[in-house]
Amino acid sequence: MESVDVIVVGAGIAGLTTARELLKQDPTLKVLVLEGKDRVGGRTLTVNVQTANHTGDKFDMGGQWVGRTQKELLALLDELKIELYEQYETGRKKAQLGNEKIRSYTASLPIFAAGSFTLYEVIDFVRNIFRMNRMSNKINVLDAFSWEGAVAADEQSVASFARSIALTRSARDALDIGMRAVYGAEAKRMSLLYHLLYCKSGGSFMDLIEATGDGAQAFRIKGGSQQISLKMAEALGDRVRLRSGVRHIETSEGGPTRVTLLNGEKLECKRLVLAIPPNQCGLVEFSPPLGYLKRRLYDNMTPGHLIKFVVTYKSSFWRADGNSGEIISAGRTTIPGEILPIVCSYDATTSNGCPAIVGFIHAELHDWTMNERCNAVVKDLVRFFGSKALSEFIAYEEKNWNKEPFNGGCPVDYVTPGNMDAFMTIRDMHYGVHFAGTETALVWMGYMSGAVESGKRAANEVLHALGLRERVDHKYLKGSQFSVEYHHPHPPNDHYVDYTSPWRRRLFFGTALVFGIYAVSKKYDLSYTARVFRPVEKSVFKWWTGMEWPH
Repeated sequence: MESVDVIVVGAGIAGLTTARELLKQDPTLKVLVLEGKDRVGGRTLTVNVQTANHTGDKFDMGGQWVGRTQKELLALLDELKIELYEQYETGRKKAQLGNEKIRSYTASLPIFAAGSFTLYEVIDFVRNIFRMNRMSNKINVLDAFSWEGAVAADEQSVASFARSIALTRSARDALDIGMRAVYGAEAKRMSLLYHLLYCKSGGSFMDLIEATGDGAQAFRIKGGSQQISLKMAEALGDRVRLRSGVRHIETSEGGPTRVTLLNGEKLECKRLVLAIPPNQCGLVEFSPPLGYLKRRLYDNMTPGHLIKFVVTYKSSFWRADGNSGEIISAGRTTIPGEILPIVCSYDATTSNGCPAIVGFIHAELHDWTMNERCNAVVKDLVRFFGSKALSEFIAYEEKNWNKEPFNGGCPVDYVTPGNMDAFMTIRDMHYGVHFAGTETALVWMGYMSGAVESGKRAANEVLHALGLRERVDHKYLKGSQFSVEYHHPHPPNDHYVDYTSPWRRRLFFGTALVFGIYAVSKKYDLSYTARVFRPVEKSVFKWWTGMEWPH
């Protein structure tokens, strides 16, 4: 049986970062990276698509955007000498919210577009965003249930919350589109508490959906995002093994951890890092079994089901027409059951100048064929940008992440209502097994930057466990059980409270006051007071003695 110091399962950004950091701190470590697919990159994938002038260019079909505050990713890109360029967002944007009407606006988001939406709708947008940000600011990412409103938030979905506060259909549609674009999921299936925590990890809900300022869609990567993993894997050389999916993990306290691959091969290591999506962790057999909360976590974290598309064109006609290429669409019409395909889109013109539009398709279209989705997408683009969206069409490419092996979906796994107590264990170790992946991050959870952070945390946990503590960077142990500041998160606050009714005290003091006034009135013969209390005196005397008041 082959034996190494550390096995990392998963050759996405998180897993490769883990291996890279371990070898950076101790080049003598024997590190092995196992990947079930025939490629590295995880939820990043860069493909070649036909473009104008009979050429081809690289387009991202998975994670692709970089935000200005995503420090871990920016630092890694700098180390790997990978360049960025700004996301194009100049011009009019298109929105279909509240009804079938297509509206144009030039602000960064509809909430600032008073000229295109009614004042009532704009006020509704603003108050809903403000309330959501105010709630998310109260969340402690490391201890969600320390907030007094956490239990109630976890018991409801984002959709039920939106219906309780939104006054217009436009505001509800805007939130639904945000959920579909950010998580690849419907708002009615997601825990409100998870959404608030996710917003807090990225800064705010606005930061998750904007392409300006500190927004997550501010930059794109020249040559595509998969090259991050390709460059790290190239440096690791034969330490990365493809087509090596894991079936069984046997671990123990202080002993070796043994891994059985899908092909039956067995490996042994001192520490193991599982850097795969939570829904895939749930498919691995553990001995001894995972704890109750960890097991429930993996059973109830659901992958987003985004379908991403790229359409290439002869020219950037939308720019010439004064449009930015951005669309947000509810996709609903007046026909019951009809769903139009596009959720949102952006200008995807490459750094080489090849014109294209990139966007996301409603999950309800999963069962359609690729040709059917292509026709529907182009038809929908014509609805927003006019006939040139058809006449200048060159090629269509898509990625249905629901069918991707060893992923199960994209862009992120989310938590269903009532399971956030289980989510708080996501970083907890299981004997000799550590857990990485963007869902385990504290900052920019669900994004490539979160994957980098999680890989560094896992690497430092392993260094600590192997006794190489002088090489541990303790800032990356935040949230880890090895952190000196670690404390177990609060459980959901649903215990009984010893409650004493205030009416007992009120009755006592009220009675004392009445008898005090009565005593004073008798002593000083206060006629007006006596008139008030004499009937009371008579009634009490008769009730107590059974006799009439003496005349």
